[in-house]
Amino acid sequence: MQTDEPTEQHNGAFGFLFPTRIGRLSYILRSLTLGIILLGVHSCSEQLEDPKTRALVTLTEVALVMIYYFWFVVSPRIRDFGLPILTVVLFFIPLLNGVLALFLLLGPQNSWQVIQSKINRT
Repeated sequence: MQTDEPTEQHNGAFGFLFPTRIGRLSYILRSLTLGIILLGVHSCSEQLEDPKTRALVTLTEVALVMIYYFWFVVSPRIRDFGLPILTVVLFFIPLLNGVLALFLLLGPQNSWQVIQSKINRT
């Protein structure tokens, strides 16, 4: 039986903000925090009067948050889950990204290796 041991590697603030592996709890907390940050920044940009400036600021904020999310939240969790890192590409496919997010949320560390070993034994 595997336990969901914390797998975050902290080297000060840098290691906390840019982890190489994260566990389930950290994955959900970081995802929720980024969503709240995105909503807050978006509500501030909605107060801009010029529509072109508003569109540019909105696009920039979404792009920056999504880059951080995929590079420093999803990728470390995929590594911790035991999937190949290119699995992050599946997050760009609608509906499949929700299923993959549930697997990453619910599966303990190295779940993919456990699944593969059970398949290979049969």
